[in-house]
Amino acid sequence: MSGTDPRAKLEATLRALQAARAAAEQAERAGRAQRAAADAAAIAAKHEMLADRGPSARDRHEHMATLHRRNEACQRAAARMLSTFSQSLQRWATRPDTDGSLRPVLMGAVAATVGWEGAVLTLSGLSGTETLVAASDSTTRRAHELEMTLAEGPMWEAMHGHTTTAHDGGLDTQWPRFGPAVRGLGVQALAAVPLRLGTDEPSGCLTVMGHRQPRSTRDQWSLRDVAEALSLTVLGDRAAGKPRSMTSAVLPSFEAEDLQPTLHQAAGALTERCGWDVNDAIALIRAQAYAEDRSVSDVAEDVLNGSLLP
Repeated sequence: MSGTDPRAKLEATLRALQAARAAAEQAERAGRAQRAAADAAAIAAKHEMLADRGPSARDRHEHMATLHRRNEACQRAAARMLSTFSQSLQRWATRPDTDGSLRPVLMGAVAATVGWEGAVLTLSGLSGTETLVAASDSTTRRAHELEMTLAEGPMWEAMHGHTTTAHDGGLDTQWPRFGPAVRGLGVQALAAVPLRLGTDEPSGCLTVMGHRQPRSTRDQWSLRDVAEALSLTVLGDRAAGKPRSMTSAVLPSFEAEDLQPTLHQAAGALTERCGWDVNDAIALIRAQAYAEDRSVSDVAEDVLNGSLLP
Protein backbone atom coordinates (compact mmCIF):
# COMPACT_ATOMS: atom_id res chain seq x y z
CA MET A 1 0.00 0.00 0.00
CA SER A 2 1.38 3.40 -0.95
CA GLY A 3 2.04 5.61 2.05
CA THR A 4 1.37 8.73 -0.04
CA ASP A 5 -2.07 7.71 -1.31
CA PRO A 6 -4.67 9.31 1.01
CA ARG A 7 -7.54 7.22 -0.39
CA ALA A 8 -5.64 3.96 0.11
CA LYS A 9 -4.78 4.98 3.66
CA LEU A 10 -8.41 5.82 4.38
CA GLU A 11 -9.60 2.49 2.96
CA ALA A 12 -7.04 0.60 5.06
CA THR A 13 -8.14 2.52 8.16
CA LEU A 14 -11.79 1.64 7.50
CA ARG A 15 -10.91 -2.03 7.03
CA ALA A 16 -8.96 -2.01 10.27
CA LEU A 17 -11.86 -0.40 12.14
CA GLN A 18 -14.31 -2.95 10.74
CA ALA A 19 -12.00 -5.81 11.71
CA ALA A 20 -11.53 -4.39 15.21
CA ARG A 21 -15.31 -4.10 15.62
CA ALA A 22 -15.77 -7.67 14.41
CA ALA A 23 -13.05 -8.85 16.79
CA ALA A 24 -14.85 -7.23 19.72
CA GLU A 25 -18.14 -8.86 18.69
CA GLN A 26 -16.53 -12.30 18.44
CA ALA A 27 -14.80 -11.83 21.81
CA GLU A 28 -18.17 -10.98 23.36
CA ARG A 29 -19.72 -14.09 21.85
CA ALA A 30 -16.80 -16.16 23.13
CA GLY A 31 -17.44 -14.79 26.61
CA ARG A 32 -21.11 -15.72 26.42
CA ALA A 33 -20.19 -19.24 25.35
CA GLN A 34 -17.72 -19.54 28.23
CA ARG A 35 -20.38 -18.47 30.71
CA ALA A 36 -22.87 -20.89 29.18
CA ALA A 37 -20.30 -23.68 29.56
CA ALA A 38 -19.84 -22.84 33.23
CA ASP A 39 -23.61 -22.88 33.79
CA ALA A 40 -23.93 -26.25 32.03
CA ALA A 41 -21.06 -27.66 34.11
CA ALA A 42 -22.74 -26.54 37.34
CA ILE A 43 -26.07 -28.12 36.36
CA ALA A 44 -24.34 -31.34 35.30
CA ALA A 45 -22.48 -31.50 38.63
CA LYS A 46 -25.76 -31.11 40.49
CA HIS A 47 -27.35 -34.01 38.61
CA GLU A 48 -24.24 -36.15 39.13
CA MET A 49 -24.45 -35.52 42.86
CA LEU A 50 -28.15 -36.40 42.94
CA ALA A 51 -27.49 -39.58 40.96
CA ASP A 52 -25.04 -40.73 43.63
CA ARG A 53 -27.57 -40.37 46.41
CA GLY A 54 -29.71 -43.34 45.52
CA PRO A 55 -31.09 -45.61 42.81
CA SER A 56 -34.64 -44.19 42.76
CA ALA A 57 -33.98 -41.53 40.08
CA ARG A 58 -30.43 -42.43 39.08
CA ASP A 59 -31.17 -43.03 35.40
CA ARG A 60 -32.92 -39.69 35.00
CA HIS A 61 -30.17 -37.73 36.75
CA GLU A 62 -27.43 -39.54 34.84
CA HIS A 63 -29.22 -38.78 31.58
CA MET A 64 -29.54 -35.09 32.47
CA ALA A 65 -25.90 -34.96 33.56
CA THR A 66 -24.81 -36.43 30.23
CA LEU A 67 -26.86 -33.88 28.28
CA HIS A 68 -25.42 -30.95 30.20
CA ARG A 69 -21.86 -32.27 29.90
CA ARG A 70 -22.36 -32.42 26.12
CA ASN A 71 -23.65 -28.86 26.17
CA GLU A 72 -20.65 -27.84 28.27
CA ALA A 73 -18.24 -29.38 25.73
CA CYS A 74 -20.06 -27.70 22.86
CA GLN A 75 -19.99 -24.28 24.54
CA ARG A 76 -16.31 -24.61 25.45
CA ALA A 77 -15.51 -25.50 21.84
CA ALA A 78 -17.48 -22.44 20.72
CA ALA A 79 -15.57 -20.27 23.17
CA ARG A 80 -12.20 -21.55 21.88
CA MET A 81 -13.24 -21.12 18.26
CA LEU A 82 -14.67 -17.62 18.66
CA SER A 83 -11.77 -16.48 20.83
CA THR A 84 -9.29 -17.70 18.21
CA PHE A 85 -11.26 -15.86 15.51
CA SER A 86 -11.32 -12.69 17.59
CA GLN A 87 -7.57 -12.80 18.20
CA SER A 88 -6.79 -13.32 14.51
CA LEU A 89 -9.03 -10.36 13.60
CA GLN A 90 -7.32 -8.20 16.20
CA ARG A 91 -3.87 -9.06 14.85
CA TRP A 92 -4.99 -8.35 11.29
CA ALA A 93 -6.52 -5.01 12.29
CA THR A 94 -3.19 -3.78 13.66
CA ARG A 95 -1.22 -4.59 10.51
CA PRO A 96 -0.08 -1.51 8.59
CA ASP A 97 -0.82 -3.28 5.29
CA THR A 98 -4.36 -4.52 5.89
CA ASP A 99 -4.92 -4.56 2.14
CA GLY A 100 -1.86 -6.74 1.57
CA SER A 101 -3.12 -9.86 3.34
CA LEU A 102 -6.45 -11.65 3.37
CA ARG A 103 -8.79 -10.82 6.22
CA PRO A 104 -9.11 -13.78 8.62
CA VAL A 105 -12.24 -15.89 8.24
CA LEU A 106 -14.14 -17.97 10.77
CA MET A 107 -13.23 -21.30 9.14
CA GLY A 108 -9.55 -20.56 9.69
CA ALA A 109 -10.30 -20.37 13.40
CA VAL A 110 -12.30 -23.61 13.17
CA ALA A 111 -9.33 -25.39 11.59
CA ALA A 112 -6.96 -24.02 14.23
CA THR A 113 -9.30 -25.08 17.05
CA VAL A 114 -9.20 -28.74 16.01
CA GLY A 115 -5.54 -28.72 14.94
CA TRP A 116 -6.03 -29.12 11.19
CA GLU A 117 -4.69 -26.93 8.38
CA GLY A 118 -8.00 -26.22 6.63
CA ALA A 119 -11.74 -26.50 7.15
CA VAL A 120 -14.86 -26.13 5.03
CA LEU A 121 -18.47 -25.89 6.15
CA THR A 122 -21.31 -26.73 3.76
CA LEU A 123 -25.03 -26.30 4.30
CA SER A 124 -27.73 -27.61 1.96
CA GLY A 125 -31.32 -26.59 1.40
CA LEU A 126 -34.34 -28.85 1.11
CA SER A 127 -33.64 -29.46 -2.58
CA GLY A 128 -30.08 -30.54 -1.84
CA THR A 129 -28.61 -27.39 -3.38
CA GLU A 130 -25.84 -25.80 -1.35
CA THR A 131 -26.88 -22.64 0.46
CA LEU A 132 -23.53 -21.94 2.14
CA VAL A 133 -19.94 -22.98 1.45
CA ALA A 134 -17.47 -21.40 3.87
CA ALA A 135 -13.82 -22.38 3.44
CA SER A 136 -10.70 -21.42 5.34
CA ASP A 137 -8.58 -21.06 2.20
CA SER A 138 -8.45 -21.66 -1.55
CA THR A 139 -7.23 -25.27 -1.21
CA THR A 140 -10.15 -26.38 0.92
CA ARG A 141 -12.59 -24.57 -1.37
CA ARG A 142 -11.07 -26.30 -4.40
CA ALA A 143 -11.28 -29.66 -2.60
CA HIS A 144 -14.97 -29.05 -1.99
CA GLU A 145 -15.49 -28.19 -5.65
CA LEU A 146 -13.87 -31.51 -6.58
CA GLU A 147 -16.25 -33.35 -4.26
CA MET A 148 -19.27 -31.74 -5.87
CA THR A 149 -18.03 -32.29 -9.42
CA LEU A 150 -16.94 -35.91 -8.92
CA ALA A 151 -19.94 -36.74 -6.70
CA GLU A 152 -17.84 -38.57 -4.13
CA GLY A 153 -15.88 -37.68 -1.03
CA PRO A 154 -16.32 -37.28 2.73
CA MET A 155 -19.10 -34.69 2.47
CA TRP A 156 -21.41 -37.15 0.72
CA GLU A 157 -20.97 -39.68 3.52
CA ALA A 158 -21.39 -37.06 6.24
CA MET A 159 -24.63 -35.90 4.64
CA HIS A 160 -25.88 -39.46 5.22
CA GLY A 161 -24.96 -39.20 8.89
CA HIS A 162 -21.54 -40.88 8.82
CA THR A 163 -18.35 -39.54 10.39
CA THR A 164 -15.45 -40.20 8.01
CA THR A 165 -11.65 -40.16 8.26
CA ALA A 166 -9.03 -41.10 5.70
CA HIS A 167 -5.38 -40.40 5.00
CA ASP A 168 -2.63 -41.12 2.49
CA GLY A 169 -3.40 -44.12 0.24
CA GLY A 170 -6.68 -44.66 2.06
CA LEU A 171 -8.05 -41.62 0.24
CA ASP A 172 -7.61 -43.41 -3.12
CA THR A 173 -9.07 -46.66 -1.80
CA GLN A 174 -12.15 -44.99 -0.34
CA TRP A 175 -12.77 -42.55 -3.20
CA PRO A 176 -11.17 -43.74 -6.48
CA ARG A 177 -11.78 -40.43 -8.27
CA PHE A 178 -11.83 -37.86 -5.48
CA GLY A 179 -8.86 -39.37 -3.60
CA PRO A 180 -6.20 -38.89 -6.33
CA ALA A 181 -7.68 -35.51 -7.28
CA VAL A 182 -7.58 -34.08 -3.75
CA ARG A 183 -4.12 -35.51 -3.15
CA GLY A 184 -3.08 -33.54 -6.23
CA LEU A 185 -3.90 -30.44 -4.17
CA GLY A 186 -1.49 -31.56 -1.45
CA VAL A 187 -4.19 -32.91 0.87
CA GLN A 188 -3.10 -36.19 2.46
CA ALA A 189 -5.58 -36.48 5.33
CA LEU A 190 -9.13 -35.39 6.07
CA ALA A 191 -12.07 -35.95 8.38
CA ALA A 192 -15.74 -35.02 8.11
CA VAL A 193 -18.70 -34.96 10.50
CA PRO A 194 -22.39 -34.31 9.80
CA LEU A 195 -24.04 -31.08 10.91
CA ARG A 196 -27.62 -31.15 12.18
CA LEU A 197 -29.50 -27.87 12.35
CA GLY A 198 -32.54 -28.44 14.53
CA THR A 199 -33.45 -31.74 12.83
CA ASP A 200 -32.45 -35.37 13.13
CA GLU A 201 -31.31 -35.47 9.51
CA PRO A 202 -27.93 -33.99 8.52
CA SER A 203 -28.30 -30.70 6.68
CA GLY A 204 -24.65 -29.82 6.52
CA CYS A 205 -21.11 -31.05 6.91
CA LEU A 206 -17.87 -29.90 8.51
CA THR A 207 -14.75 -31.20 6.77
CA VAL A 208 -11.17 -30.63 7.91
CA MET A 209 -8.06 -31.47 5.91
CA GLY A 210 -4.32 -31.03 5.69
CA HIS A 211 -0.97 -32.48 4.69
CA ARG A 212 -1.17 -34.91 7.62
CA GLN A 213 -3.40 -35.95 10.48
CA PRO A 214 -2.95 -34.01 13.74
CA ARG A 215 -1.16 -36.00 16.42
CA SER A 216 -3.68 -35.42 19.21
CA THR A 217 -5.93 -38.38 20.00
CA ARG A 218 -8.72 -35.95 20.97
CA ASP A 219 -9.24 -34.68 17.46
CA GLN A 220 -12.34 -36.74 16.69
CA TRP A 221 -14.08 -35.53 19.84
CA SER A 222 -12.92 -31.98 19.21
CA LEU A 223 -14.28 -32.08 15.68
CA ARG A 224 -17.66 -33.28 16.91
CA ASP A 225 -17.70 -30.57 19.59
CA VAL A 226 -16.85 -27.84 17.09
CA ALA A 227 -19.48 -29.10 14.64
CA GLU A 228 -22.09 -28.87 17.40
CA ALA A 229 -20.75 -25.45 18.37
CA LEU A 230 -21.23 -24.24 14.81
CA SER A 231 -24.78 -25.59 14.79
CA LEU A 232 -25.85 -24.18 18.14
CA THR A 233 -23.91 -20.97 18.68
CA VAL A 234 -22.76 -19.66 15.30
CA LEU A 235 -25.55 -20.47 12.84
CA GLY A 236 -28.08 -19.00 15.25
CA ASP A 237 -31.69 -19.16 14.14
CA ARG A 238 -30.84 -21.68 11.43
CA ALA A 239 -29.90 -24.14 14.19
CA ALA A 240 -33.21 -23.54 15.89
CA GLY A 241 -35.01 -24.57 12.71
CA LYS A 242 -36.47 -21.13 12.06
CA PRO A 243 -37.32 -20.51 8.40
CA ARG A 244 -35.04 -17.55 7.75
CA SER A 245 -33.27 -16.88 4.47
CA MET A 246 -29.53 -17.37 4.06
CA THR A 247 -28.12 -13.85 4.10
CA SER A 248 -24.90 -12.35 5.40
CA ALA A 249 -27.02 -10.37 7.88
CA VAL A 250 -28.36 -13.61 9.35
CA LEU A 251 -24.89 -15.20 9.31
CA PRO A 252 -22.59 -12.33 10.40
CA SER A 253 -19.63 -14.64 11.06
CA PHE A 254 -19.39 -15.59 7.39
CA GLU A 255 -18.35 -13.73 4.27
CA ALA A 256 -20.70 -12.62 1.50
CA GLU A 257 -18.97 -14.92 -1.00
CA ASP A 258 -19.71 -17.93 1.23
CA LEU A 259 -23.30 -17.68 0.05
CA GLN A 260 -22.04 -18.29 -3.51
CA PRO A 261 -23.98 -15.46 -5.13
CA THR A 262 -22.01 -15.66 -8.40
CA LEU A 263 -22.62 -19.38 -8.82
CA HIS A 264 -26.33 -19.10 -8.16
CA GLN A 265 -26.68 -16.02 -10.39
CA ALA A 266 -24.93 -17.87 -13.20
CA ALA A 267 -27.12 -20.94 -12.69
CA GLY A 268 -30.18 -18.68 -12.81
CA ALA A 269 -28.94 -17.13 -16.04
CA LEU A 270 -28.49 -20.55 -17.64
CA THR A 271 -31.94 -21.60 -16.45
CA GLU A 272 -33.47 -18.52 -18.03
CA ARG A 273 -31.55 -18.91 -21.29
CA CYS A 274 -31.99 -22.65 -21.75
CA GLY A 275 -34.86 -23.68 -19.49
CA TRP A 276 -32.65 -26.04 -17.51
CA ASP A 277 -33.17 -27.13 -13.94
CA VAL A 278 -31.07 -25.03 -11.53
CA ASN A 279 -29.25 -28.09 -10.19
CA ASP A 280 -28.38 -29.17 -13.74
CA ALA A 281 -27.05 -25.68 -14.47
CA ILE A 282 -24.86 -25.76 -11.36
CA ALA A 283 -23.59 -29.21 -12.32
CA LEU A 284 -22.67 -27.94 -15.78
CA ILE A 285 -20.71 -25.01 -14.33
CA ARG A 286 -18.84 -27.33 -12.00
CA ALA A 287 -18.06 -29.77 -14.80
CA GLN A 288 -16.73 -26.95 -16.97
CA ALA A 289 -14.54 -25.73 -14.12
CA TYR A 290 -13.18 -29.23 -13.55
CA ALA A 291 -12.48 -29.79 -17.25
CA GLU A 292 -10.56 -26.50 -17.50
CA ASP A 293 -8.90 -26.78 -14.07
CA ARG A 294 -10.40 -23.47 -13.02
CA SER A 295 -12.40 -22.31 -10.04
CA VAL A 296 -16.18 -22.54 -10.11
CA SER A 297 -16.48 -18.81 -9.42
CA ASP A 298 -14.32 -17.97 -12.47
CA VAL A 299 -16.49 -20.09 -14.78
CA ALA A 300 -19.64 -18.59 -13.23
CA GLU A 301 -18.27 -15.11 -13.98
CA ASP A 302 -17.79 -16.15 -17.61
CA VAL A 303 -21.41 -17.25 -17.79
CA LEU A 304 -22.60 -13.93 -16.39
CA ASN A 305 -20.48 -11.77 -18.68
CA GLY A 306 -21.49 -13.80 -21.74
CA SER A 307 -18.05 -15.16 -22.65
CA LEU A 308 -19.23 -18.72 -21.92
CA LEU A 309 -22.45 -19.48 -23.72
CA PRO A 310 -24.30 -22.83 -23.74
